[in-house]
Amino acid sequence: MTDEIILYAHPDGMGAIEYGGGVLIVANDMDATVTRVLIGPVGLRDLAARLLRLADLIDGGA
Repeated sequence: MTDEIILYAHPDGMGAIEYGGGVLIVANDMDATVTRVLIGPVGLRDLAARLLRLADLIDGGA
């Protein structure tokens, strides 16, 4: 896969979330696993909204 975009990289190098070619890639370096999920623009927007709500919930916000 080419042109992956790193969305998140753990600060201690324990994993990353990347996107490329319509696929979300989650790598866990702790147990050497990689998961790939097909996702398009609508799914990415929905996931972004859900992650924002989760972050607010965890942080004690709305």
